[in-house]
Amino acid sequence: MYTADLSRIVTLHGLSVHQYADDCQVYLSSTVNDAPTSVDRLARCIEDLAAWLSASRLRLNPTKTQVLWLGSKYQVERITVRHVPVLSSSVKVVDSARDLGVVIDSHLTMVHHVTAVCRAAYFHLRQLRLITRFLSVDAAKTLAQSFITCHLDYCNALFSGITDSLFRRLQSVQNAAARLVTGTRRRDHITPVLRQLHWLPVRQRVDFKLAVARCNCSISCRPTASLSLTPAVAGSDRLTSTRAAFHGPTHGSAIGASQPLDHGSGTVCQPGFASPTTTSENFVGS
Repeated sequence: MYTADLSRIVTLHGLSVHQYADDCQVYLSSTVNDAPTSVDRLARCIEDLAAWLSASRLRLNPTKTQVLWLGSKYQVERITVRHVPVLSSSVKVVDSARDLGVVIDSHLTMVHHVTAVCRAAYFHLRQLRLITRFLSVDAAKTLAQSFITCHLDYCNALFSGITDSLFRRLQSVQNAAARLVTGTRRRDHITPVLRQLHWLPVRQRVDFKLAVARCNCSISCRPTASLSLTPAVAGSDRLTSTRAAFHGPTHGSAIGASQPLDHGSGTVCQPGFASPTTTSENFVGS
């Protein structure tokens, strides 16, 4: 609550803001030609934010602030701005940034996030491999679900629309976990093993989450009169229709924007700050 006034300051500069707990993002949309002007607007907004934070006994930490351009590869490569002034320092534009556990890259391909998920999952698999022979199948399955499946399921709705090669990388993690739990040899077919464990493949897990989200939205969040606009789909095309209705971010789109950025790019800035009584690895207090 002590940072509630930040949104008002950002709005006065014509920018957008998103806050979650101690995480704050300031972002705007811009064409490639207007990128320098947009950076100036962002710098002035950050100066006002820093002044408000200082008056509230807080401090903005430039070393923990990240700036990221979002857009298609063609548009981002045309942007010449590579450093953004933040108070008395200069922040280099990064290619990817972590946002609430999700690694977002500048082209929204989810490549960096998939790499991070696979790296963390394989680390836990190596640790579990040392003790699996001392565990029952049920105990090993529980550990695999706690340490491996949680990484595959976290924010997995963002995987909708990613390339098949990325899905194969994620699926290989689940296959390795299933073989570890059941002791299945590498040459054996994995589909019967997944059915035995009652594990949906990664792509189907994404479809299932989107289908549940659509169902909850239709039942709980939307007015009754609007339900007729989205009739239930029966038969084998159920998941296909749901996937079309909840298609994930495409190349050249910006977070928070409803239009593709074929004509320009967006920028996201994550300033770091915290109260003097709050301890965080991302923020520092005054």
